[in-house]
Amino acid sequence: MGTMYKICAILALAFTLNAEAPHSFKVNASQCRTATPGEIKWLPVEWAPFSAFTRACPVLGPGKRKDLLLITPSAENYYKHQPGTQANAVKLPAARLYLPGGRFCGTLPYAFPDDPPLEMSVRFSEWRGGSVPTKIDLEISDPTASGDRRMVMLWDPATQMYQEKNK
Repeated sequence: MGTMYKICAILALAFTLNAEAPHSFKVNASQCRTATPGEIKWLPVEWAPFSAFTRACPVLGPGKRKDLLLITPSAENYYKHQPGTQANAVKLPAARLYLPGGRFCGTLPYAFPDDPPLEMSVRFSEWRGGSVPTKIDLEISDPTASGDRRMVMLWDPATQMYQEKNK
């Protein structure tokens, strides 16, 4: 019985060491880059005033492959480049998600990482045998009456789009 126990323990350890750890990816604004002219073309016409301030943030899946692209206006750059000492507040377009090749697959509720006065962190997780994460966790820090909150978006395989959970 002692030998069988040792064999089972060794097999369990080997399985644990070889099992793929769950992957998640938190988008870091410092790793975003200026969107390319080709990526800007994917955006709706309402984005035109923000095209010079648009950032592209790769979402890295398992093995560091680029599974999605989060495209967002940069509030910081937009306001920094407005004339005068005080810029009028504008409604920024919400961040958009694209598959490699440019197919639109969802809209986040706000610009990333900030949409003054709020800030939003974005974490992608639950790659389930496919090339896209099936879950997006959003943490929103909001000093207004709405307050801080969390949201979840899920991948809908039927529509090939991300949808807010419970919608």
